Amino acid sequence: MNLKHALTRFYYKSHYNINVENLSSRSDGDFMPWAMAAVYAAKADNHFSHAEKDHIRGGFLASGRSEAFLAKLEELFDQDFSLDDIKASAAKLSESDRRGIIASTFDICSSDDLSKQEEQHLIKVAGVLGVSEEVVHQFKDIYVRKRQLQKDRMAIIGSDWFKK
Repeated sequence: MNLKHALTRFYYKSHYNINVENLSSRSDGDFMPWAMAAVYAAKADNHFSHAEKDHIRGGFLASGRSEAFLAKLEELFDQDFSLDDIKASAAKLSESDRRGIIASTFDICSSDDLSKQEEQHLIKVAGVLGVSEEVVHQFKDIYVRKRQLQKDRMAIIGSDWFKK
């Protein structure tokens, strides 16, 4: 059994409810716009948290990205880039990919609770990617509902679950 492949399948099934058997048709370069958008928005509140970095690292590791991509990702954490850089990196992506970038970036920015600055940067990223502000608001609504469902789930499980 290939553990990396199993992790990738688990990640996509648990996060997106899709079955993925092979991501080899996607190059590491196809994922750079995701990384750039996530880092750009997560830094918006001048607090690029460990939770946000871990979410980004974990997502790309689980999605099967190469060691070289993961090394570039670590460098990206310390770089500054513009909305134009993000737009240029995403030039060949489909509309679904662009919406996926916004959805993923929303999840990443909410790793440590979504700040108003991060939300404003998400709207800017969406704008340069050709994704409407309405779609950003739809993702925010999903985020709010998801947070409440997570709280409800943990209330049922019990707060002492992780203390053992």
